[in-house]
Amino acid sequence: MPSPTEQTDEEILKLIRSAQHDGEKATLMVLYQINRNLIQNTEMTTEALAKIRSAEKEFASHREDFDKHVQDETALFNKGIGAWKTLSIVSAVVASVGVYILSGHLGDLKTVMAANASQDVEMKRLDSTVRVLEAVVDRNSRIIMERLLPNSYRGGDPMERKNQGSDK
Repeated sequence: MPSPTEQTDEEILKLIRSAQHDGEKATLMVLYQINRNLIQNTEMTTEALAKIRSAEKEFASHREDFDKHVQDETALFNKGIGAWKTLSIVSAVVASVGVYILSGHLGDLKTVMAANASQDVEMKRLDSTVRVLEAVVDRNSRIIMERLLPNSYRGGDPMERKNQGSDK
C-alpha cells in the first residue's frame, strides 16, 4: 500500500493529466512541485533530526565522560593539595624539632666549651704550680744533698775522688 505522500503525488499527477485548461495545468504543476519539495524537505528534516538525536546522545556520552574526568582530576588535585599540606606540616615539625634539638645542643656545647676553657686555665695554673714545685724540690734536694754528703763527695765520680785524695 502506498504512503499518504505517494498517494497525494499520484492524485496530483492524475489531475494534471485530466486538466483541460493550461492555467489549471500550470497551477497543478506548481502544486506538484511544491508537494515534491515538501516531501524532500520532510525527508531531510527527518534525517537531520535523526542525526541531531544521535549527536545529542553522543554529546551526552561525551559530557558524562568529561564530568567523570573532571571529578577524577579534581579528586587527584585535592589529594595533591592534601599531600602538599601534609608535607609542609611534617617539614615544619621536623624543622622545629631540629631547631629545638640544635639549640639544646648549642647550649650544652657552650657549657662544655666554657668548662673546657676554665679547665685549660686551671691546667695552666696547675702546670705552673708543678713547675714551681719541681724547681723547689730540685733546689731543696741539692741543698739536702750538700748538707748530708761530705764536700769530697760533691759532683763527679766518687771513685775518682778517692783515688785523687790518696795521691796527696
